[in-house]
Amino acid sequence: MRPWGPALAIAAGCAVGNACLVDLEHTLACGDGYVDTLAGEECDPGDRQSYIDACVGTNRPFGDGACDEDTCKIINTKEQCVNCGDGIIDFDAGEECDGSSVGVPCWGEGTPTCNQCKIDFSSCDNCGNGIVDEGEECDDIGMDGGIVIPRPCAGTLELDPLRSPYMNLPYSSGSAVSCLPNCTYDRTSCGYCGNGNVDPPLRVSIMDQAVSLAEVCDGDMFDKDLLAEDFPVCEQLGAQANVACEPNCLDYIERAGAACCLPKGSVCPADGDELRCCYEYAHPTAETFCLPVILPTEGATGGDGNAVVCR
Repeated sequence: MRPWGPALAIAAGCAVGNACLVDLEHTLACGDGYVDTLAGEECDPGDRQSYIDACVGTNRPFGDGACDEDTCKIINTKEQCVNCGDGIIDFDAGEECDGSSVGVPCWGEGTPTCNQCKIDFSSCDNCGNGIVDEGEECDDIGMDGGIVIPRPCAGTLELDPLRSPYMNLPYSSGSAVSCLPNCTYDRTSCGYCGNGNVDPPLRVSIMDQAVSLAEVCDGDMFDKDLLAEDFPVCEQLGAQANVACEPNCLDYIERAGAACCLPKGSVCPADGDELRCCYEYAHPTAETFCLPVILPTEGATGGDGNAVVCR
């Protein structure tokens, strides 16, 4: 029990005329229900009102404070003041959501709800049931997504190519290796290399701003400005550098043979000409390197003869 005050001590044990010593020293007595600030106490475990509102003024103001049973010091740390219902998702305290702050979308259509700071997907549709239902590209129950068999972005004989959701452009390379929470394939690894166009950076992903790298070439098509810069001699001859496109469309390598060749559409060379069709170097086993075409008459829609040009 805490020492009595001086008046009580005199009344209880000090007779008039007798010497009486009063203990005025303040000492911690946590749990007695009295906050002795002179003893350095900030609160007392026995006085709930001395600490319960201690979270007010912190970044978790709606939680309940506590009082250290040994030191009578206020406890209002983040961990103590976490409160389900304050609108702040405290993952380290086991909360998955808080109030309207769910933080993740449904697997597909619908809106998830928050029930006692745990995400409730019962209001979502069938996306996430592990079955590819109508309108879904894929379906995986795991929150992190994932598919067992990679899906070629360019498709197969049985599957159509995946298409960009932004330009309705079919992909021509890459594989989709995971399923997103909205039951569509993650297109981040898809690309446009192989479509025969030298494409600039194009957006490939649904969930973020990921874009493909700018292509240097694609099949027999090349960035003409880049080749002219790297092979000025060929540019002066009205020819193309004798190079092959790397499979990733991001670089090229020089082919064996002459340094320069005639690009697609050039007049087919005669036997013995030094410049040969680029197609001849690219497809040395082909039966023919040139094709006949009908040349239109200038200013008319008809043709006035045939020509043979490099493939």
